[in-house]
Amino acid sequence: MSAGKIAIRELVKVFRSPAGGEVRAIDGLSFGVPEGAFVSVLGPSGCGKSTLLNIMAGLDRPTSGEIQIDGRAITDQDRPRIGFVFQQPRLLPWRTIEGNLWLPLERTGNRAAGRAVIERYVELVGLRGFERYYPGQISGGMQQRVAIARALIMEPEILLMDEPFSNLDEMTARKMRAELIRIWQKTGKTIIFVTHDISEAIFLSTRVILTTRRPARIYRDLSIDLPVPRRYDDDRLFEIEKEVMRDFLQYMEDTEGAPPPEMGRPGGAGGEVLLGGY
Repeated sequence: MSAGKIAIRELVKVFRSPAGGEVRAIDGLSFGVPEGAFVSVLGPSGCGKSTLLNIMAGLDRPTSGEIQIDGRAITDQDRPRIGFVFQQPRLLPWRTIEGNLWLPLERTGNRAAGRAVIERYVELVGLRGFERYYPGQISGGMQQRVAIARALIMEPEILLMDEPFSNLDEMTARKMRAELIRIWQKTGKTIIFVTHDISEAIFLSTRVILTTRRPARIYRDLSIDLPVPRRYDDDRLFEIEKEVMRDFLQYMEDTEGAPPPEMGRPGGAGGEVLLGGY
């Protein structure tokens, strides 16, 4: 992997609260991501992880600091192709699976080329034979596969994923994590994956960045130097999970008495981290 695909430098995001005060969601966040890496950002609910992805995708703006892709600052005029997979699949229920996948391609005007691209990604996410189905006719896990294919179909340089499996039952989520690793290996995309599930982050990632309570700062930066694909019964994964869990629980205990930050956005400050298990 070559170095320096993404550089986040002294990123700060401040929101105005309903009472007129300021809520600092991110405070001086800095880290780099090599091309082709799978990096999970792990932290308590409400600590600014989704805000980070929104800024990277251009859905929000930082208060200060910058994000560079391939050495160039992201601007509205110079924005790389970025795919985004949300918690909910956000499929149009009146369109078939194929129809939903056409959405990012409709401006290209080349129907033959677009159909070939759709066929390739339907095959990649394992949905061949379901192209004519509607979202309400397939499972939640299959809907999320469609969302992943839709994010990949425009060949993004970076794939952002905001807790995409959090609304699935655990058995389906396990299958989807394995599928995501397979897709990542096949495509070589640079992935930034947000979660508050320790076991999920460790199972998926080449690197885990733990953040503090809001405002988000880096608490720990951990490389997961284990081969992929991985197995849930791998004792090495379990040992890393236990270490991270102990460390994070100690941090939560040490900061328990800190005054809670002011409520600034729906969802509150939060403090939940799923401790999961294999």
